[in-house]
Amino acid sequence: DDRVLTQTELEACIHDADERLAAAETLVMIQCVGCRNEERNYCSRICCTHVIKNALRLKEVNPKLAIYILCRDMRTYGFREAAYREAREKGIIFLRYEEEFPPAFELNGTGEISMKVSELSLGGEIQITPDMVVLATAMVPSAAAEELTKSLHMTPAKVFFFLEARPK
Repeated sequence: DDRVLTQTELEACIHDADERLAAAETLVMIQCVGCRNEERNYCSRICCTHVIKNALRLKEVNPKLAIYILCRDMRTYGFREAAYREAREKGIIFLRYEEEFPPAFELNGTGEISMKVSELSLGGEIQITPDMVVLATAMVPSAAAEELTKSLHMTPAKVFFFLEARPK
């Protein structure tokens, strides 16, 4: 379904001035898809900032667009916290969900996307009918990362992303 995109695909749509973005009324972004679970128990550390950046760009393209960001938590490090505040000020809505109750969506009888999310702070379920759904998917290290780490005699990180030589 061309109404479900990844953040990378959304960025290409923004760059190419895809007409679907100007015509959309409601867009949902879902965080932590395929990570922070048993299989990939890590945070990619850039998705939250990336999502907020794209949401703000979408508001420039289509100021009337209702944007919902469904997240377990928001991790905007350092000065990027200002972008999070700006997104809230521009009406972007952040809904928190628990890992045990991830957002669910399906196509209803008319072909519309129907989403349900159990929102933590409200303690109830919210239903949204978005025109588009955008997924922030897990970052996965390259298959060659382990081999490169060994050949360069580097210490691998837990999941074969590279460690900084001097983190400070």
